[in-house]
Amino acid sequence: MSKRSERKARAAEKRKQQRKNGIIVMLFALAFLVLGITGIIRSRSAYRGYAESDDIRQAEAEITYAAVHSRKGEYGRKEEYWKADLQYEIDGTVYTGKTEFSAEVKKGDVRTVEVYRTPKGDYRIPVYRSGGAYGIMNIVYIGSALFGLLLGIMTAVVCFLPDSPQKNSGKQNKP
Repeated sequence: MSKRSERKARAAEKRKQQRKNGIIVMLFALAFLVLGITGIIRSRSAYRGYAESDDIRQAEAEITYAAVHSRKGEYGRKEEYWKADLQYEIDGTVYTGKTEFSAEVKKGDVRTVEVYRTPKGDYRIPVYRSGGAYGIMNIVYIGSALFGLLLGIMTAVVCFLPDSPQKNSGKQNKP
């Protein structure tokens, strides 16, 4: 086997491996794109459901589960908050939901929470109460979708487009 044919075989094998890796990266890009678009649609639906609801009320909810968590606050200090699962009753129907509290809660406590009626007629605890919170979360989802799109385009260009004619012609002229 000549050196030229060995180089061609190595280049073909390298290109094959590059395409396999490209397919894996394209799957990740597709996942980011799908998650971003799904997040945008779901957050828009959640915010519009609350903003357009004609029945927003306060309800007494019983804590069915609570766990303490911590995060950095506005000034970099550690702050604790409690994630809680709730159960509340409206018009004879029992609903469940999740929310966060800044003060300590434990199982069995009763707290007042804001709920709204969805277009389907059931009641939920709002995820977004203001356009600002909705906008901030949309930035995250839009960023994820754009990252997936750009990653997919770059991978397609690098891995799946044929070599340029100039590159091929330059190789052919060499002895």
